[in-house]
Amino acid sequence: MDLSAQEVHFPGPHDHCTSRDAPFAIRRLPLPSAPVAMSPATALGLALLVLWGAVTLGTEAPGLVHLLLTAGVFLVVYGMVTRGTPGGPRSGR
Repeated sequence: MDLSAQEVHFPGPHDHCTSRDAPFAIRRLPLPSAPVAMSPATALGLALLVLWGAVTLGTEAPGLVHLLLTAGVFLVVYGMVTRGTPGGPRSGR
């Protein structure tokens, strides 16, 4: 059995590209012109996570304190997801 490393070729839509063309084949997205503000949900979530960390490391941290962790992570994720959502109602058509 030969265990040496071999180049594997998977056929696909970019078979015509060579390694020499690869840097030019990458599409670069423009950077935003203005900084994006942090949503209030993300800011509140980060504050809850900092509070949870301080209480957990500073005290014996009873079970209900860990709800701060759950709420903080939820708000951070919610703030990130809603930040990319366009405003306005969506049509069902």
